Amino acid sequence: MEVPKIVIDGKEYTPSKPKAGVWRELMEFEETKKDIQIKDWLDKHADIIAKVFAQDGVTGPAIIANSNVDEVVPLYNKCFDWLVAITSGKMAEILNAGTAAASK
Repeated sequence: MEVPKIVIDGKEYTPSKPKAGVWRELMEFEETKKDIQIKDWLDKHADIIAKVFAQDGVTGPAIIANSNVDEVVPLYNKCFDWLVAITSGKMAEILNAGTAAASK
């Protein structure tokens, strides 16, 4: 899975290794995003993106200021897919390690 990237004020950023809390916030956002008022919709997506990147300089307002309107949601989707891929990979490792240990 390709790591998401963003350019803010001419500097390219890639996300840090995600913390477990980011996964939880992303899932909560997914469950509630249909209820977000339209005027807040892009800002809320940008805020979640900023949490995924967890880098100084990558904030919701900075993302909005440096992105075209048609770039925010696709970047959010890339972040979502990236986190799902990481989580799925780790879960498979854990399950495979458990299966290997049980078969000994």
